[in-house]
Amino acid sequence: MVKHALEINAPRSLGVAESYSGWVEVWIGDWKGLLEHHGNALRYFERARNGPGIALSRAGLGLGYILSRDPESGRAQMEKGFSMFSGLGVSLGATQQPCTGS
Repeated sequence: MVKHALEINAPRSLGVAESYSGWVEVWIGDWKGLLEHHGNALRYFERARNGPGIALSRAGLGLGYILSRDPESGRAQMEKGFSMFSGLGVSLGATQQPCTGS
């Protein structure tokens, strides 16, 4: 997927391809690959000025940092991403209300 996106030189498509590749890395247990792909995705989405893509990439980077045992950096990236989603009017379905188990 990344190869094809490179051939057409479309930053948004490159961001999507890198982001998907990063999530695949999570499933195979490679947090270094996750960081690499989401770092690439972030640069492409920034170049494309794609707000939702930037936010998603930051969340992916946050997970990568947490998995690499750097929770401070992970939290910072996730907070940036989630605040961007909020600023874009995107609801993540999350609530700050405690779970009651009912």
